Amino acid sequence: MRKRAGFTLIELLIYIGIFAILAVSFSSILVTFSRVTVTQSSRNEVSSQLSFVMQRIQRMVSESSHVVVTSSIEDTDLNKTWDEDDNNLGTAQKYLVLKLPSDDNSSSSNTTPTIIYTDEGVIKVRKGRGGSNFVINDLTTNKVVVDKLEFTKFVDYPGRDLVEINLTLSYNSEQEQLKVSRKLVLGTSKAYAAVFDTDLLPGTDGGASVGQASKKWADAHFSGDLTVGQEAKVTALKVSDNGTPMNAIYNGQLTVNPPNISGNSNKTFSVSPPPGVILESGDRAFLTPHKSLEAGLVLIGATINAESNKIEVTIRNTASGDINGASRNWYYLLIK
Repeated sequence: MRKRAGFTLIELLIYIGIFAILAVSFSSILVTFSRVTVTQSSRNEVSSQLSFVMQRIQRMVSESSHVVVTSSIEDTDLNKTWDEDDNNLGTAQKYLVLKLPSDDNSSSSNTTPTIIYTDEGVIKVRKGRGGSNFVINDLTTNKVVVDKLEFTKFVDYPGRDLVEINLTLSYNSEQEQLKVSRKLVLGTSKAYAAVFDTDLLPGTDGGASVGQASKKWADAHFSGDLTVGQEAKVTALKVSDNGTPMNAIYNGQLTVNPPNISGNSNKTFSVSPPPGVILESGDRAFLTPHKSLEAGLVLIGATINAESNKIEVTIRNTASGDINGASRNWYYLLIK
């Protein structure tokens, strides 16, 4: 009688054990491979965005005409935006403020200044000033979180300015093993827009201009005298830092018609201002009488009556009898 071929119970248990060991090994290898793949993917994402952000900031700094680092951007008006605080130099600051050559520099600009900062773990680029003129774009996506972004500016005159960027990114994940972090400290240089240690002279006398009618300079600061050879058009003039600003200066001729003035007495009368001029409190008026003013009449002074929009002129009759002056053109100087 022939015996049937088969597995004994012991052999079957051995085979099952070997299969189980192999299955567990392959599962472990697969899990490890998947974890390494995901981890590498997160590292690649962090490295990619880190590189992109750094290159973008470097390019904007190198192209900018002015660079400021600051801890606050509450004042982004036309003047204070570019004020450099020496106390911020050499220390890490939260905001990087740039002026790019293509930016509009008006007070309601939607391109100037360019401000780089971090908000709720995202790097932002904000352009413009004013309540409704901001244009904000993100430099990073929601796949990463910005743990640190700081800017430090170093000035090395007469060399190039240096901006140090301290940036730390991490992968945005709740799983601890996927929290990959990268830190990069990089310096980018910025040349001075223009620094002169000798006289700045045109090729010929009167042969070159500074600025244009459509592209004006914002401010000018001089420590010495300013000589203007031709007409100077000034919209606001201040004698000193503590002086009263002069918004306009008018001069020319006004018609002055003195009334009849009794002997040895004063008389105050009104004169209209130049056409189109609205008088305000604080304005100052100076008059020069006509050379043919009647003998005995003396100008005492002139004051502003803003309420009636008139110049009040006071004349004294030093003679004993009455004098009725004739209407003539007097020279005036009006400072607003």
